[in-house]
Amino acid sequence: MSEAVAKATVALLQRTYGADKTNSERVITFYGGEPLLNYNVIKVIMQEIEETKKTKFWPDNVNFSIITNGSLLTPEIIDFLKTHKILLGISFDGDKATSSNRIGRNPNETVVDVVKEKIKLCKQKEIPFTLSVTITEEVIKQQDKIIEEILSLEPSDISFNLLITSKQQAENLVYYENATDFIINAFKVFREKGIHEDRIMRKVRAFTNKNLYFYDCCASGGNQYVIAPNGEIGICHGYLNDKKYFSSSVFDEDFCYKTNPNFQHWQKRTPLLMKECLDCECLGICGGGCPYAAEYVYGSIYDLDKRFCIHAKKVLKWLIEDLCQNMEIEK
Repeated sequence: MSEAVAKATVALLQRTYGADKTNSERVITFYGGEPLLNYNVIKVIMQEIEETKKTKFWPDNVNFSIITNGSLLTPEIIDFLKTHKILLGISFDGDKATSSNRIGRNPNETVVDVVKEKIKLCKQKEIPFTLSVTITEEVIKQQDKIIEEILSLEPSDISFNLLITSKQQAENLVYYENATDFIINAFKVFREKGIHEDRIMRKVRAFTNKNLYFYDCCASGGNQYVIAPNGEIGICHGYLNDKKYFSSSVFDEDFCYKTNPNFQHWQKRTPLLMKECLDCECLGICGGGCPYAAEYVYGSIYDLDKRFCIHAKKVLKWLIEDLCQNMEIEK
């Protein structure tokens, strides 16, 4: 991404925020590839936001985050993230055996070796960080070891990511049964340590607060901008490869998500408006999973994300059982 695209992106966000002065939370996330390969543009964006605040409307409740593998973190970058209150998320899939697909510059070491050293640096600099963990088959096989490894790194929070199956494996849903069991087991361990796992907590909050959970995906409802490096505007970063649903540019000052056909197409993508979901026991806490996964496997963002149905139903069953157990303990 160039500096010109970065500045035009800030201008786009300013126009959007200025036209929609609600109190809803906004989050700007720096994704990649590896976003720290273009650290200069991250600095440009933050500087441009500070300049924008001096003369134009910019809401107070905008949060920032970055998802990085951590290998490029330096004391300077950590200080920058800390100063600008950018939440640090580090991709981490466990030990060398479970992270063998993440290769570092040195063929004899995996990224995990480097990242552990960078995490030590984060602790020295007293910057909190979350761990983003993709659940592979290998992670499931070594779950006790992985949970122990995660705890040893002392993250502030955890976020587990489910794999998206290939079309050929779409009906083999055993992985999602096992992956959800792993997340629940890990959650029970983490909560005793005061560490939250984001994927479960989304449903815990809806369940305990009695709130309808409309979207599990930021793109659902057309609630997300994805800005490609060349400035194209899309909805979901899953489509960065083929650019489906990318139909405008940050340089188009007339762009409006409210009238854009792609954003309108995504607007009603919530289980509360999907006929197949209306009789489901998970309707209130599900959020509908991943529209990209539904389209990738079944053909449309409005199809069911069946892998997520398994996940949501298992989590709901556990939430009810866990509530009953805690009620018995209180009695």
